[in-house]
Amino acid sequence: MLLDHHQFRQRHIGPNRQEQQEMLDYVGAESLADLMEKALPEAIHYRGGSTLPAATQRG
Repeated sequence: MLLDHHQFRQRHIGPNRQEQQEMLDYVGAESLADLMEKALPEAIHYRGGSTLPAATQRG
């Protein structure tokens, strides 16, 4: 078994909203979208829409 397996869920869920906001404040970004704009080089930004079909509901 994994050591500290009881912490697995928390490690893989990621930060909660408050933690996200604290990180954004620290790096000077207003939102996750703003962070992506600032962090990604222009050469790899994709500005088009998705070509995936719309999601369907399973009943």
